Amino acid sequence: EQDYEAAYAWFAQGARRGSRLAQENYAYELLVGRGGPREIEEAIEWAERSSRAGNPAFPRMANAILEGWDGAPDDRELMVQLMQLAVDYGASEQCGHLGFLMLGNRGVDRDVDRAVALFQLGAERGDVFSVFWMGRCYQEGIGVSPDPERSYRLFERAAANGYAPAQKFQGLFLLKGRGVVADPNRALELLEPFLLQSPMVDLHVGIAYATGLFGEVDHDRAETHLRNSYEAGNSQAEQALAEFLGANPDRRRPGNP
Repeated sequence: EQDYEAAYAWFAQGARRGSRLAQENYAYELLVGRGGPREIEEAIEWAERSSRAGNPAFPRMANAILEGWDGAPDDRELMVQLMQLAVDYGASEQCGHLGFLMLGNRGVDRDVDRAVALFQLGAERGDVFSVFWMGRCYQEGIGVSPDPERSYRLFERAAANGYAPAQKFQGLFLLKGRGVVADPNRALELLEPFLLQSPMVDLHVGIAYATGLFGEVDHDRAETHLRNSYEAGNSQAEQALAEFLGANPDRRRPGNP
């Protein structure tokens, strides 16, 4: 059985003796208040000591609020403050997390310029989530001018570092020749893991099968993916499926498209 009171006291003692690890843990316990009183200002002071000594403390504290860990206060302003401190002390992951919040997520006031600056900084520090979101910014023109080529390169970079959502967007760009020379077969390889799971991917792959983009028209696969996208609630798939069935009326089902 865990003894939070003993841990609180032990970390407090170790922190005062100069242990960086104890300072980090004491700062965290002061934040969550499991074994003693919650003292936010003191928690930040100890976290700064730990961080200045080369033992980053703010990422863990910020993530505790972001993810709702045991004892963490439900305080959006404090979460943003801790994330910014994590960034200020050199964290990479929190650049992407804070940038995402600055787009107006989780009830945080929208600040697009700050979001883009954070994504750029995170990308420079190697955070794949930041790389991916810079790609999304250039894709949608969020705080920057739309740039499909730059967007594709960022998706490709994030995907190469194992970030699955980036692989999905890379595949869609290759399928449609957006920002890169179209390569439908390579696109299908990248999109394969998302088929029958992502309505957006099913829509575009279904259209590609219906139009012979992969070499030959495949009505069976086209219908499978278009119906899956439609039944998952993709509004764009309704029109695409209607057009497909209009050209192939023998595939209509009684009572539904």
